[in-house]
Amino acid sequence: MVRDGFVTSFLFREGETGRDEGGPWARVVMDDRMEGWLGIPHGGVAMGMVATLAGVLRPGPAGGTLPYPFTAEFRWGGPRLRTGDEVTVRVGAAGEGIGGEVVPVGGTSPYLRASLAFGVPVAGGTGDADAPPFPAGDLTPLPHYRNCFVCGVGRRAPGLWRRFYHLPSPGGAGWVLSPVGGEETDRRSFYLFLDGDGTVHPLALLALIDETLGWGGFLITRQGAVTVRLRFVFHRPVPAGAQIVVFGRGGEVRGRSPSRMLFTAEGGAAVRRSGGVTETCVTAAGQWMVLPELTDQMRRELIPPDNAAAAFRLASSPCDP
Repeated sequence: MVRDGFVTSFLFREGETGRDEGGPWARVVMDDRMEGWLGIPHGGVAMGMVATLAGVLRPGPAGGTLPYPFTAEFRWGGPRLRTGDEVTVRVGAAGEGIGGEVVPVGGTSPYLRASLAFGVPVAGGTGDADAPPFPAGDLTPLPHYRNCFVCGVGRRAPGLWRRFYHLPSPGGAGWVLSPVGGEETDRRSFYLFLDGDGTVHPLALLALIDETLGWGGFLITRQGAVTVRLRFVFHRPVPAGAQIVVFGRGGEVRGRSPSRMLFTAEGGAAVRRSGGVTETCVTAAGQWMVLPELTDQMRRELIPPDNAAAAFRLASSPCDP
């Protein structure tokens, strides 16, 4: 039912997959290979599962998961997942697009709902932030986790192995950047997650952009948060091995108490073409809900400690006098 390949093996290797009158489905345990926050599955993995199954209904040319351009919208709600929980992922036709959901086994309320639409004009999209310059100059390294799918440095399982940097900008909190393609290790991490046509699988971009935008929101709140909703426009595929910069920045903050705070962020991913031309391939925007317990986790668990302390010093907060 699901195409063979590294990504599908990573996502579904020990689960069940099938297809019925409603469409493709999978049942899988969200194990520690899929961790984001400590003990919590990464939202990008759930989005990647939906995108992979959606590619069974609407395959792209030459073995790609999905045809470009397309829009993907995701909304989180209902029960929170913990590492080790089992879920059912299902997609089906919804008008001319595709709908999907991720539901904990034994539950009735979806953890994630998704909607995909095709044929979006290449010039359009949500979160059309101009890409900042490729990483150079006054960059401050941000901290990371040990086992996170996106930024983990102590993983036994494959992951994206990404690093994040703060780029200041006049009159604002600045950008968060995550470069890809400049290191030999990228071939053994980020560029393992390829589509059947040799371009980057949506899983890698969904997860990395989600986390980058989350860091952008941290810089304007000094708080950890979970994603509430995200909208992506995939304008064109990202070639394997390309030099990429994923970028994000915080937007608006609602609420002054961390227990009742939301923030928005926007960004995307851009490829450096020959001659130094930068071409934005994915744009995104969304909303996050602050959880004070995640801020506490960041203070305890992020490494190295000096980078973690520097990140908290860099960030501002609407709670500041």
